[in-house]
Amino acid sequence: MKRVSKAHRKISRTELKSKDREKAKKILNKVQTKISNQRKDFNHKISRKIINENDIIVIEDININQLKQKNSNQNKDQRIKKENINRTYDDIAWGQFTQFLKYKAENAGKILIKVPAYNTTKECHICGKIIDKTLDERVHKCSCGCVEDRDINAAKVILRRGLASLEKS
Repeated sequence: MKRVSKAHRKISRTELKSKDREKAKKILNKVQTKISNQRKDFNHKISRKIINENDIIVIEDININQLKQKNSNQNKDQRIKKENINRTYDDIAWGQFTQFLKYKAENAGKILIKVPAYNTTKECHICGKIIDKTLDERVHKCSCGCVEDRDINAAKVILRRGLASLEKS
């Protein structure tokens, strides 16, 4: 990100239609291409690792664009925190990653299940009760006695939903 910012600043300091501006654009393009290739390489490697280690893979069916749009409709204080989250969505290239998982699972004869993302972070994996939380709350605490990291709880909910949908079909 620092290199991209630096390249953008360099472009903005040059005169329009000058040779220096064209050079700066080429540098920016080169930096962005390198980042894109690194992201693609990482997604290939991690998706291959997941496919090799698991027979059944369950993921959330997340609409990133809708999620980013929802985050941008927050008030200014909340939006500052959410902008970093939106950048993270772009950095991991979730759509590309799920696409890689899908075709690699098909080629390897593995099962990939997408479950709806609705309330996965709020639902208790033990009793199913919905507990509202803010993004700052990192621990899931339920009246049934379940105390667990929010992300671990969500992963267990996603797995349970995926296995339940597998049993139905």
